[in-house]
Amino acid sequence: MKFTKAIIAITLLGLAAINIFVFVSSSRMSDQIAKYNSQVEALSKENMLLEARLYEVDSLSHAASEAAILGYTQKVEPQFLKNTTENYALRAN
Repeated sequence: MKFTKAIIAITLLGLAAINIFVFVSSSRMSDQIAKYNSQVEALSKENMLLEARLYEVDSLSHAASEAAILGYTQKVEPQFLKNTTENYALRAN
């Protein structure tokens, strides 16, 4: 009888130790999860800002303003030769 009580007491102490270990481990994991969640939120905000900047840079109005800054003109008119049917090469007579 005494032997059985000792085995039960050792088993309960072992289970209590395992329970404490699991509790501490889950507490550490929850701290890591909270840290990762805050990092995900920060990255999500940064991603939204970068997407907005990308749409701004990709827009035609931005391209037009950059072209004006760099000195590009609206469009170039083509230059035509006045008379292409006239002699453009001399013939030897």
